[in-house]
Amino acid sequence: MHDHGSVGLPLGFTLLRLLLLGSVTLVAAWSLLRAAVPAEPGRRARRAVAGAATLGGIAALLAADARWMPDQAAVAVIALLVLPPVLRGPRPVLGWCATAGVTAVALAVGVAATRAPAGGTAAGGGTAAAGAPAATGAVADVGGGSGQDGGDVAGGSGLAGGPGAAGGPELAGGPDPADGSGLAGGPDLAGGSDLTSGSDLTSGSDLATASPLDALLSSPPSTLPYLALIAAFAGASWLALCPPTRAARVVGGVFGAVLLAALGHVTASGWLVSPPAGDPLLARAGLGGAPVDVLVVPHMPGWNLVQTSDAAVAVGNAPTALTPTTPVAGQGGRWALVWLPEGRGELWLAGAGARTTVVVDTGTTAWTGRDVRGPDGPDYASAVLAARLAGGRGDLPLPELSDEDARALRAEVAAIGGALAVRADASPRAAEAEAVARAEADRLGVPVDPAAPRTLVLGGEPTGDHLAPWLAPPDLSTPRARRYATVLAEAFPDARPTTSGLRAWLATT
Repeated sequence: MHDHGSVGLPLGFTLLRLLLLGSVTLVAAWSLLRAAVPAEPGRRARRAVAGAATLGGIAALLAADARWMPDQAAVAVIALLVLPPVLRGPRPVLGWCATAGVTAVALAVGVAATRAPAGGTAAGGGTAAAGAPAATGAVADVGGGSGQDGGDVAGGSGLAGGPGAAGGPELAGGPDPADGSGLAGGPDLAGGSDLTSGSDLTSGSDLATASPLDALLSSPPSTLPYLALIAAFAGASWLALCPPTRAARVVGGVFGAVLLAALGHVTASGWLVSPPAGDPLLARAGLGGAPVDVLVVPHMPGWNLVQTSDAAVAVGNAPTALTPTTPVAGQGGRWALVWLPEGRGELWLAGAGARTTVVVDTGTTAWTGRDVRGPDGPDYASAVLAARLAGGRGDLPLPELSDEDARALRAEVAAIGGALAVRADASPRAAEAEAVARAEADRLGVPVDPAAPRTLVLGGEPTGDHLAPWLAPPDLSTPRARRYATVLAEAFPDARPTTSGLRAWLATT
């Protein structure tokens, strides 16, 4: 198996898209017109249509990124597309034979794909079972949560080495990005558990070693529409070699309709869209008849934080590397970490007995900020989402302790006026905040005692009466703040307004 879709992006994919749209328009129009007007096509018209079908079929093959297709099959498909324009004169017998063969193979593949169980027959069935590798990287739960309340999702457990109370996500077999790969602490997951075992991405089968049928069934949902385009292009091209009999005109009309329907499906599903490379991605996908909102931060090569709607779904970079999303305390929606490679690709979503993909394009520039796997990652993502909704770019710096926050913390310590406990996570902002709070307590002569009845919460689950400013609910009393909450509810209904999000909104608008 090899990569048939290695086209330079974004320019390469834009050219493919234009070529595909133009070819479908020309070939479908000619096929439908020929069905209505029984005239013998001229040699130039026949060769022009056959040439357009050749270009369109190859463009569809490249756009489909048909990695599952064996080399011999790819050569046969290209030969079927290239031969008709170079043949001279009518070839009715050869044309009908090739048309019948293309139609039979396309129908057989379609029937096999539609009758197969969701997730295909490959090892793991679309689940990150033990030993199943990521085809293009690795996947992990945010903070190592088990996702035990994940419901009916196509996904597996978190990775080996999930964090304990003070341990960050240790990713078995995953890439080890410089700076921050061993972060202490992770997001406090509501109901999350401490995993000590899980899927091992260092061994197991890969799509490249699966059978062609298994690989096809594990391919993106866009594969069948693209195959329909390729088959219709090939059929229409070979049919152009046949005289305009009634049968040829009817079959040609069917190919023209298939071209238009398949292109419409691909376009409506967003598979011809290329999102801005390297900018945080906000998308909405249909899964099992229901919409699922998806936020990908930073949407760059490497580890990315993925937020989805509240519905139980699993996400990953391949159908064999899915992990359930899990709730994060204080944040809306559900969360997971996904490793994404460079360039255009697909983020897989599975749940409710269905699966789909969202087009991603991470670009080629590596993320230079702090590791988003830290406990402040979801809070940072809420600020990124607010900035995007306000019309700005989402490449914000990760949160730091501001002078305003430090003053608020000192005032909170003074307001407590007695012994207090301090609860923080392992994020740099929480560490700075704890230093400020302890310094103020020392100045005021207030003891810091873990057993004290009142707790100043600087990280983790935002519960209690004394919360750090960024953990407290945002003040939505002003018109601009209410506008933030309204826009957020419209764009991502299950996301929750946060103080960091409100600050980013006010700074951008």
